[in-house]
Amino acid sequence: MSLARRTLAALASLLPAIAIAVTYFFWRDGLGSQVAFHWDAQGRVDGVIETGWVFGLALGIASAAGAVAAIVVLLKSPSLRTKRDVLTWSGFFAGIGMALWLVPAGLTYAAGSAQDAELNGWLILLAALLLYGVLLRTFVPSREQREVDEEPSVRTISSGWAATVYSPQIGVAFAIFAVAGAAGLVAAQEAPVIVRTLIWAVLAIAGIALVALLGIDVRVDQEGLRIRSALLRFPLKQVPASKLGDVRTTTVHPSDWGGWGIRKHGGSTAFIVNGRHAVSASLRDGGEVLVTIPERKLPRDLKRPGSVGGS
Repeated sequence: MSLARRTLAALASLLPAIAIAVTYFFWRDGLGSQVAFHWDAQGRVDGVIETGWVFGLALGIASAAGAVAAIVVLLKSPSLRTKRDVLTWSGFFAGIGMALWLVPAGLTYAAGSAQDAELNGWLILLAALLLYGVLLRTFVPSREQREVDEEPSVRTISSGWAATVYSPQIGVAFAIFAVAGAAGLVAAQEAPVIVRTLIWAVLAIAGIALVALLGIDVRVDQEGLRIRSALLRFPLKQVPASKLGDVRTTTVHPSDWGGWGIRKHGGSTAFIVNGRHAVSASLRDGGEVLVTIPERKLPRDLKRPGSVGGS
């Protein structure tokens, strides 16, 4: 992927935040202290929100999502698949931020007041903005021979096996969480500052946790087992080769470990993020580390680091 194409994708990722800031600059004199935010079944305004508050929230969501996408797409190391997935999800949330501002503020500006804003065809724009991630995804080519040769999805343990795994289930949970969190903040806008601050803190911590598990990088080589967040790039689990027993493939069900996410049971840790197939590494001091992997990414010839046999 050329530098020019990566730069263009990064700029497109930041476009929602830029659009929010520019429209605020041009519309602010025509907007009052409140904008329309909710309509009844007949299309009449039945809810308003503070202009500054919705602007700040929308700009924050779009800026954060755009920054993540821009950083990932500008880096050379992430694979094309990783870049496409990050752009898709980041674009989705940037679109939410853009819709959160452009629809209510645009309607209010056009009508001259919050109470006179009519929804009309703006629902089409709302739906289109939620598909912004699909547009961003098209900036990344589906295949590039050099990167395919350098980063195969499955490698044998003799040369080091690695895979990046994304979780649609956690992605859906994150989308629901974002929408519910935004609704909760809107409902709490009249609450004391300390309450709103606590809500922001809880949402931020939970959001970071979900983003960390949207994708994970797994690697088994002569140094041992390493698992890290594919998007945030911080380590989630590391086990040196000297502490690893057998490494094998297996099948599991999320209910076996109590559901999706990071699960612990005794001395064992499971990363249940995608499907029923998994790579399981036993530990010499007891327990195991297990990661669910799509079947097509399972290693073909898995051996214990430093051993000559496998299971």
